[in-house]
Amino acid sequence: YSFEQDNALAASAQLPTVLLGDGFGPTATHDYDGFTLNDLNGGLLNGSGAGIGIGDNNMDPGDALSITFDTPMDSVSLGINHLGNGALHLHWVAKDASNAIVGSGDTGRFNSDGPVSINPLADFVTIELTTVEDSGPSPKFKLTSIGGESQAAVDIDSLTFQVTGTDGDGDAVSDAFNVGLGRAPDLLLVGSAY
Repeated sequence: YSFEQDNALAASAQLPTVLLGDGFGPTATHDYDGFTLNDLNGGLLNGSGAGIGIGDNNMDPGDALSITFDTPMDSVSLGINHLGNGALHLHWVAKDASNAIVGSGDTGRFNSDGPVSINPLADFVTIELTTVEDSGPSPKFKLTSIGGESQAAVDIDSLTFQVTGTDGDGDAVSDAFNVGLGRAPDLLLVGSAY
């Protein structure tokens, strides 16, 4: 027997890019439409028209925050406004809804403005970010936007199976059947032998 899936059941949906240009803080958490920012390591989130940072409104080496999304994500794209001199990267840890680690890694080095994308191999709900200095002096940045791809919910009402049977001398017969999901069974299979 073999089974081949003809069509994927789940699809991704684009999380609209949210610009982070509102003044707030200092505070341990700040909510946006689609996600919540949380401080890690005891510093406080601080927002301005130029973006978000920790404490002094910058993401300095060692600063850390987490982003908890309202729906599972496939990837995240971060808007970066690079400041200071030197290069840095982000160390990231992705977690699922049960807070289990589903991936971790490091972004590429950056020393200029632009997007930084993170694509864990598994869906995640929270991503923790820590700023790491690669070269100095005093690299830092402001987080200016957050977007990405969310795991879209797909309603599955039924599955259709195409079945082909082949006998020993190569004769084949094919047919299809549907399996309804989430309702009372109404499937009657009738077979016959030739």
